[in-house]
Amino acid sequence: MDKNAGIRRVSGAGLYKIGRKICMLICHVGGLSGYIVMYLSGQEWNSYWGYFFGQILNGLFSGAFTIVSAYIGETMSKEEAEGPQGIIYFQ
Repeated sequence: MDKNAGIRRVSGAGLYKIGRKICMLICHVGGLSGYIVMYLSGQEWNSYWGYFFGQILNGLFSGAFTIVSAYIGETMSKEEAEGPQGIIYFQ
């Protein structure tokens, strides 16, 4: 039994309940807020802890790549998905 199966099941349930577009928007807005916190911690607050918190916030919302890969894999056939998947993975 795969030890990460439960994690995948929970994230997959979220995708199917609220939709991929909303999940991707949440990931991008969370990542943007992490970059804003990192910027402010360097320019305004002069705080390493703020930068550290921004990195953690950015890491928590870094799931958009997985969502896009799943979307391409499910909507296209194997032959069609090879081009976009290769572009996404090797950029």
